[in-house]
Amino acid sequence: MQFDRNMLIIYGPTGVGKSDLACAIAQKVPAEIVNADMGQLYTPLSIGTAKPNWKTEPVKHHLFDVMNEPLDCSVIEYRQMLSAVLEDIWSRNKLPIIVGGSGFYVQSIFYPPIAKHTDVPSHGTWDDLHAVDPQRAAHIHPNDKYRISRALSIWNSSGIKPSVYVRRFEPLGSGHIVWVGRERAQLYARINERVLVMIKQGWLDECKALMGTRWQEFIQRKKLIGYPELFDYVQGNIALDDAIQSISKKTRAYAKRQETFWRMLKRTIQAEAENQFSMSFEELNLTLSDHSLYINQLLQRLV
Repeated sequence: MQFDRNMLIIYGPTGVGKSDLACAIAQKVPAEIVNADMGQLYTPLSIGTAKPNWKTEPVKHHLFDVMNEPLDCSVIEYRQMLSAVLEDIWSRNKLPIIVGGSGFYVQSIFYPPIAKHTDVPSHGTWDDLHAVDPQRAAHIHPNDKYRISRALSIWNSSGIKPSVYVRRFEPLGSGHIVWVGRERAQLYARINERVLVMIKQGWLDECKALMGTRWQEFIQRKKLIGYPELFDYVQGNIALDDAIQSISKKTRAYAKRQETFWRMLKRTIQAEAENQFSMSFEELNLTLSDHSLYINQLLQRLV
């Protein structure tokens, strides 16, 4: 089998079963798994990020537990780490299976993120953006700090107005992208059940160990779902049942946002890939599909 500069990307909403599918595929083809989930980069964040028990898996895993300090890992840094890992896997003629639900990390596989100059502040207000690019500002809500900051970073780093800036399509390789979904009722039921399982697995103890450390502030700032609610419970500010309901609700909402991001990402990549790169797409409904049969069909196409 030859996998020269080819990769398989498994993307989908939280709780859908991406990791299980990736491991099942990797056991049938010479492959190694690469993480594309932000939370799973960090060593102390395990149960709450649904991190697989990657150290005991027969298949080699990459980019799990690579961040030992509560520091941001930007999409620029992620793409750099990913590029090195891919080159290593390809050098051994194996297939990289990139799996995760962090949309901006997955997007960085195809579009090099914009570098920010260290002497240029990345923050700013809607008024700051409006002053340099009224057209872009008109399409951003004044309270949308992320998009305001990103638009200003484009202007500060390149001198190009965000409204006319065109991202470079430079994928790290060719490949096959699988969006993994389920019927909405089943997905939500899985999410609700998974929260309960994570509590039983010791998520509360994981949170207690992080409280009062720099990790707690980091988690609050990154808005990692579930941890803040359990911090509140441990501090006596909320009942456990209420915390669980809030975590489940926020996780379901996050799953919907991931679906929306996928539709956007698919449109933009397809428009580019038709002319420049070999990039195929597939949507897999795990509620309706035979898991084993699908894997065999997929492997035939990949080979």
